[in-house]
Amino acid sequence: MLADFLHHKVSLRLRIDDAYFRADRAALGAAAAEIPAMVGRLDELAASWRRQWLARNKPFGLETLQIRLAGQAARYRELAQRLDDFIKGRIDSIPELTQGAAGDAGSIGVNWRDLASGSTIV
Repeated sequence: MLADFLHHKVSLRLRIDDAYFRADRAALGAAAAEIPAMVGRLDELAASWRRQWLARNKPFGLETLQIRLAGQAARYRELAQRLDDFIKGRIDSIPELTQGAAGDAGSIGVNWRDLASGSTIV
């Protein structure tokens, strides 16, 4: 299940990047139409992970995985909105797609605290 999710995640990202940089709004629309299925896959993954976790571990710590998966689902929903805004001409660009991959020079922070916080001030 995890491998299937990761396969779809990478495939979708590659298609979004390709369509965005070619300014192919039709291809972006087709990719955006797949986002609800990605959220569904995340829900299935979370349910599977929960079953396995509770069968093998104490319940403590499960909330960390649930928070991460729910956060990823929220990011997919935001991606769908951003793509829709771009496709319909409400915005001219999606800077998040041009920022660069995590780890590239000049990219946003790559640890969870930097990604989950609006501020890096300690």
